[in-house]
Amino acid sequence: MTHPSFFALDGHALDPRSGEVATHLATCAQCQAHVAALRVAAPFPAQLASLPTKAAPAWWRFLALGFAAAAILLGVAWVSQREPSPQFTAKGTPTAALWVSREGKVVAWNGQPLHVGDAVRIEVAPAGFTRVTVFDEHTQQVLYEAQIPDASPTLTPAWQFDGKSPSESLRVVLSREAVDFGTPCVTNTDSHCTRFPLKLE
Repeated sequence: MTHPSFFALDGHALDPRSGEVATHLATCAQCQAHVAALRVAAPFPAQLASLPTKAAPAWWRFLALGFAAAAILLGVAWVSQREPSPQFTAKGTPTAALWVSREGKVVAWNGQPLHVGDAVRIEVAPAGFTRVTVFDEHTQQVLYEAQIPDASPTLTPAWQFDGKSPSESLRVVLSREAVDFGTPCVTNTDSHCTRFPLKLE
């Protein structure tokens, strides 16, 4: 069975219409699960809400309408503007990629410095893993965690770089069970770990 791209599924979740995607969804449980996951509102992490100002992650600010709304609002731009990532060409391989949105243009992050106002979003191809967790390595806080469809590439919500810290480092872990920051950042049969060291220009 040929499935619609996850961009097409994301677009359908944002603006359901009749057509080939709707027809496919009527009979495909895998794609139905992907669309259903997009419609689950992700709560603001309690760890961040309760932190004092000086201990809070310096540059993470959710976009204007909050955590879940940001994912929906930015979804349209990301779906329509980004180009396929070369990291996602290998089938069956767990992968994490970082995307940067700057002044309406979305590009894959390849180590370039970020600017104030840039929004970043993580795309994961789980390849059998069913859970994604994103850590701020400076504060050791969980920024995002969720169950994900085990066969579909998935985008996290987006965060904006406010420039209060000259650098940050993200750790993205794909797993089947819940993990904490003390879990070693390694890739094996139990998890897949990727780090994104980010610097402000």
